[in-house]
Amino acid sequence: WNRYQDCGAPFFAMSQVGLLYPVNLLFAVLDREPALLASALVNLSIAGAGTFLLGRRLGLHPLPALCAALAFQLGWVATWLASWSPIHIAALAWLPVALWRTEVLLRRPSVRAAIALAAALALAHLPGFYQTGFYIYQLIALRVAWACLVQRCEQPRRLLALALGGLLAPFLLDAVQVLPALAGESGAESDRAAVGPVVIFREIEALRGAERAGNVGEDGSGLSM
Repeated sequence: WNRYQDCGAPFFAMSQVGLLYPVNLLFAVLDREPALLASALVNLSIAGAGTFLLGRRLGLHPLPALCAALAFQLGWVATWLASWSPIHIAALAWLPVALWRTEVLLRRPSVRAAIALAAALALAHLPGFYQTGFYIYQLIALRVAWACLVQRCEQPRRLLALALGGLLAPFLLDAVQVLPALAGESGAESDRAAVGPVVIFREIEALRGAERAGNVGEDGSGLSM
């Protein structure tokens, strides 16, 4: 329980805390500012390495693959998200890694390749910024569909089964974080639905009573919200 935020809020059940993301261990051993810089450096390095490996898998020579890695790693999107917070750049950093593992799965459909894809997606989930994860899933689904419908892969059913397993397995791997987050969010929604209108009504009545008593100014000052 975090008593320093929003008059008290769940800590572990808030997904964007990113407590289980391995890179965030830096915050346990370093001070705040050095940890922020170090985590940004590590996440940007992951993004660059993943893009390089993706380029090599797509058939690029080392130099063009390195240029692609530097373009993604130091481009405005990555550096912009790195300036926001660790959770934003951490989720983006695993996008090229997941796409690289998708290409490996497409070339050689195997259980091992599906597990590697699931591991990359699980790490993309752990920072807690699920919007980027949703985009990663869209890209992978479109790439697999293209391979099955246009490129005419030899074993489409096997590929679809392995890809589906690779996409669903991360939710099981991250269940220790995902389930408390879902429970916390559903509880918060029910509390807002049940308590919100009552609190608002009471505040309005208190404001009206204070106005009748002459204790509230035109700007609402004098009322303790």
